[in-house]
Amino acid sequence: MFNEEFRKATIQSMVAAMTGSDEKRLEWAGVLQDIVKTRGDKLGRDEISYLEGLIIILQDANDLEKADARIPDVYAEDWKTILKIVNHTLTANEAGQSISLEARGQIMNNTVAVLTHSTDRKGDWLNALRGLKQQALEEYKMPDLAQYLGALIRLVEGEDAEDLEAEIPALLRSDWEQIVKAIT
Repeated sequence: MFNEEFRKATIQSMVAAMTGSDEKRLEWAGVLQDIVKTRGDKLGRDEISYLEGLIIILQDANDLEKADARIPDVYAEDWKTILKIVNHTLTANEAGQSISLEARGQIMNNTVAVLTHSTDRKGDWLNALRGLKQQALEEYKMPDLAQYLGALIRLVEGEDAEDLEAEIPALLRSDWEQIVKAIT
């Protein structure tokens, strides 16, 4: 089992990577892959599975279930701590409202789908996004989320992603980058 110092450092690094840029996430994924590659023969099965689960979520935030399935019970608390801190860090306002990683993943997946292979569902998704944007403003008082959803609406309507990029709030930039990468 990893020592307490390594576990704390891993939690801190995961939070920094998951709330940072795509580049930061992929860089940390590379560090963890190097650990598995260079020290894998000295690690137990639980340690390797834990690192592999972390690598999965770093490489694709939409693979939360797949990553969760890799996390061994012995590291379940560390995993819950990471997700809790990440969700708290990604809170979009002082009132404590936040959008979960799962909800963010669904928004990303649906947006990519209607812009790639499910174009016949654009109208439905635009209506859903408009409703979510209104909820974000009126019910949840989350202007950053509303701004992000507004940019997604315009993207689905056909505006160029590059023109919209400046409007993306920093806390949701990683999600935006993943969407743009998937549709280009």
